[in-house]
Amino acid sequence: MNMNLSTVQIAGAITNFGNAAVLLLLSALIAAWLQWSSGRRASLLWCGAVLLCTGMTAVLKTYFAACPVSSWQMLSPSGHSSFSTLVYGGAALSLAAGPDRRRWQRLLLLGLALAWALAISWSRVAIHAHSGPEVMLGLLIGGASLLVYGVLDTTDSRRRFPPLLGVGLAMLMLFLVSQERGFNLESLFQNLAHWINQRTPLCPSVQP
Repeated sequence: MNMNLSTVQIAGAITNFGNAAVLLLLSALIAAWLQWSSGRRASLLWCGAVLLCTGMTAVLKTYFAACPVSSWQMLSPSGHSSFSTLVYGGAALSLAAGPDRRRWQRLLLLGLALAWALAISWSRVAIHAHSGPEVMLGLLIGGASLLVYGVLDTTDSRRRFPPLLGVGLAMLMLFLVSQERGFNLESLFQNLAHWINQRTPLCPSVQP
């Protein structure tokens, strides 16, 4: 019993790093960093990847809220999984860029970021916020968005990220995580799906 309780507590602490408040702040800081270190194109590409990820997640959340697939345990794709994969993966790509970075360093940074995204995804299942298929779909959305960003962003002349700035950012993120305040948009997607179904059913079995 104690072991199960400690697992839930660990998962609850990890899952807060996937809250929208934390990830939106981090994604905005990445955009600002790219603007300063690489120029407008890199920053706009990142903003486009964020919009792609959040847009696909929102559309699919709305669709499955209207047309749940109970046999697949698919009611709402995990936004924590999709957004975490993109943001932490994008942060790793930004840190790994530059001609002085060796290949193993880039792979290590990206691997650590994706492992962290997987840990956040695991936490969503552990606290019973999402099912395994919902988390997997979230990972696919985030992974696809990260892949698009990584392919299109060919900048390789970024400045080295200042260590003190990294420490300050880590402290700010820990403060936000400790507040345990996230954006809960599930009810919004459910209400939107209900509103759409009343006018034009998304599913053949749903009548307005």
